[in-house]
Amino acid sequence: GFDQQSGDVYVVIGAIQRARGEWLERQQRALGAARKKREAQRQGTYKPRTRAKAHNVDYPFWLDVNKDGEFVLNDEAAHVRTMFKLVPEMGVTRIASLLNDQGVRAFSDRRKRLIPNTVRWILRNEAVIGYKVFWDGYEPTGEKVLSYPPVVTQEEWDAAQTALLSRSQSRPSNNSRFC
Repeated sequence: GFDQQSGDVYVVIGAIQRARGEWLERQQRALGAARKKREAQRQGTYKPRTRAKAHNVDYPFWLDVNKDGEFVLNDEAAHVRTMFKLVPEMGVTRIASLLNDQGVRAFSDRRKRLIPNTVRWILRNEAVIGYKVFWDGYEPTGEKVLSYPPVVTQEEWDAAQTALLSRSQSRPSNNSRFC
């Protein structure tokens, strides 16, 4: 009856409390590791793992890590430079199409075509000028440190941002017809 099962309720509650305690402990360890890594990045003492040693790396695809633990540009950096050279003259859709025609594939999955959103993301990513931008969930914290070798110059970055902004302002949004 009920009296026999009431003891089971306490056992279940105890198990839930232990599981929560273990979860909180793991969360604190993970947060501590993230804080330690961020501090090392701020101080310039962070040594990243190579792609061969870590499936998930926290640096851009156009970078590799050499045997001394330093970032170096890889072959993909040439495609990034091409995007920055083309953006003053053409939009992200034409850039993606042109690169696809040249055999460049999506960086995350080589079986897929490069899409305009990826080109736009790369052109807006401050890592191309050397910055590691810190995030809190899905929002940038506003903190950034020079951490990577730049792929493009500040002038090329500024020209790309101007070109992207002028295109987004010159073409009405898809929703304008509903206003």
